[in-house]
Amino acid sequence: MLYILQHIDRSLFIPHLIIFKKTGREKELLPEDVPYTLCPLYGGFFSKIYGLFLYIYKAISFRPDFILSYLWKTNLLSIFIGKITFKKVIISERTHLSIHLNEYKLNYFWKKLIRIIYPLSYRIISVSKDTEKDLINNFGIKENKTITIPNGLDIEKTKKLANKKRPLNEKYIFSCGRLSVEKNYELLIRAVAQLPNLSLVIAGEGPLKEKLLQEAEEQNLKLILPGHLTNPFVWMKHAEIFSLTSFYEGFPNVVLEAMAVEVPVVCLDFPGGTNELIEHNYSGIIVKERDAKKLAEEFKRLLEDKKLRDKISQQASEKIKEFSIEKTVLQYKKILSSNF
Repeated sequence: MLYILQHIDRSLFIPHLIIFKKTGREKELLPEDVPYTLCPLYGGFFSKIYGLFLYIYKAISFRPDFILSYLWKTNLLSIFIGKITFKKVIISERTHLSIHLNEYKLNYFWKKLIRIIYPLSYRIISVSKDTEKDLINNFGIKENKTITIPNGLDIEKTKKLANKKRPLNEKYIFSCGRLSVEKNYELLIRAVAQLPNLSLVIAGEGPLKEKLLQEAEEQNLKLILPGHLTNPFVWMKHAEIFSLTSFYEGFPNVVLEAMAVEVPVVCLDFPGGTNELIEHNYSGIIVKERDAKKLAEEFKRLLEDKKLRDKISQQASEKIKEFSIEKTVLQYKKILSSNF
């Protein structure tokens, strides 16, 4: 969303952002010409009610041509708001929803609600082909209702940020993401632990921090958890390998970023866009089995073959040109302009 706000054509669109929770970084991250409104849907009951009415009021008073919504809960709310304010709502689905919802209580209820509500949107943008197929096959969305627009990357900016001093004076494998169950970091820890003289760095925050540290201690592995990094790209660039072992994704931005800074990528074969980014043994390595030994073998193969490592990194750097932010924004421009 930030990339879209930064790059969308101001001669055609006047953006206004509605957020539901402050991070304290709004002024730092948002373009100066993009106003934002806080609708506090977090907190106590009365705060949520106030936030809901404020959202409805803003949807009316702004008189927007359309509402563009990200994330499934926000999508459901936005479609509802659109119906009562007579505004067109375009939603973007960011994850492999049928798997993701299994983590929630009353998941059957949420799945049923999405089957009913999502078709009421004006258009659905999926972040990957896997995400689009999931909506069609498991939620009854019609094919002509959806379009896939993958995430884009500001490639030159990412490379520039990565061109900094090496953060660690040791060899390490790097991963990045929320420290939560769906990222499957326990398997990554067990795999890296099978390789000598190698540390594992996982950037991110989340509820499994202590559990992961305990798992690493049991595996006799040095695990470094630096928390949230404002510049993870320099850590990626100087890693021996970037690895992602999730159970599922929507579209793995971190893989795109790792490819941009020319570090070889090793991923498990999970649903959610990875196969759209990585061609096995060409622009990265995809491990079919969820097996720590198999994963460790691929790590070892790359670590022992510098020529292969360099070749994959260079080919990945060429592959990501298909996913430039300019191309992504152009696709958004076309779909948004064509609807109005």
